Parts: sequence; C-alpha cells; structure tokens
Amino acid sequence: MIIYETKNFIVESYEKPFVSRTDGGHIRIRMKDNSITDRTKLEPKIAIELMRLTMITGEALEKAMNNLGIPVVKINYQDMGNWAWKTNTKPFLHVHVFGRATNAIKQI
Repeated sequence: MIIYETKNFIVESYEKPFVSRTDGGHIRIRMKDNSITDRTKLEPKIAIELMRLTMITGEALEKAMNNLGIPVVKINYQDMGNWAWKTNTKPFLHVHVFGRATNAIKQI
C-alpha cells in the first residue's frame, strides 16, 4: 500500500514485513526508476531527496508507533539493491525502514 509518493520515490507498507507492527514496524522506500541499483548511481539532487525522505519516514514511523502504544526507541535504515533471483528480476535500490520496540518479541 502506498503511503506517500514523490517525483522519484514511493513510500509503502511492505506486503511481507520483516519486522511486525508489534515489534516496531517496517516501511519500504523504493525508487520509481528500477534501473538504479545502488546509491552510488544517484544524481546529487535525488540522493538528497532520498536522505530527506528516509529521515521524514523514520521520524513518522517512530511517532506513529509510539502513539499506538508500541514503544519504538530506535529506527534502523537498510539500503538494499538485491533482487529475486528465482524470478530473474534485476537489482534495484530501495531502503527498508525498521522500528525497534523495547518490548519486541520476535525482533529483539
């Protein structure tokens, strides 16, 4: 589900979250241009857009989770450029944003 969209990126809830909502939550930021494999290929303006977007998304995730009573105290950001080799899709840049809750059960 799309949460927010800019000219170059889509912020979305991930269909198979790596971190459950109760453990802190998981949001993905992906490029609309799937030909970009990693951050070293970004133009400076787009790199700045991505950095600002990760900051805003992380802050919003932390606040939203805490407002829901999920004690998120840390946000982790993970740059990815991997692909699904079974489906033969090419690598593309995306960033996972993970909340870390103090009362997490699975993702301690």
